[in-house]
Amino acid sequence: MRGILYPQARSSRLAGSLPTGEAAANGSPTASLSVLAQQQYGLVSLRQAVDLGLLARTLQDRVQRQGWVRVHRGVYALPGSVRSYERDIAGALLAVGPAAVACRRTAACLAGQPCGS
Repeated sequence: MRGILYPQARSSRLAGSLPTGEAAANGSPTASLSVLAQQQYGLVSLRQAVDLGLLARTLQDRVQRQGWVRVHRGVYALPGSVRSYERDIAGALLAVGPAAVACRRTAACLAGQPCGS
């Protein structure tokens, strides 16, 4: 099951921890962001990027020069991520923040059950 990852979330239902292992060990915010985005349908939030060590102006530069797309205030899709129902849900959850939850059919969809239209 995929979940939206917040570094200091209070609920464990949709929250996890930021990337660990090789991406975190090498100290590269870019590598850590790539790992995180893969777990979140190609999305990262500004808060997550800053928590991983990326400067806000660097993120803005990536939007302008590297094809990152703003999907919500403070939420960005990395180049190559495909828009989907799941990505739209994840983007909304990231935009609201750690207090956001998905429920009923939406939560089931994020958990891997067939999604409705």
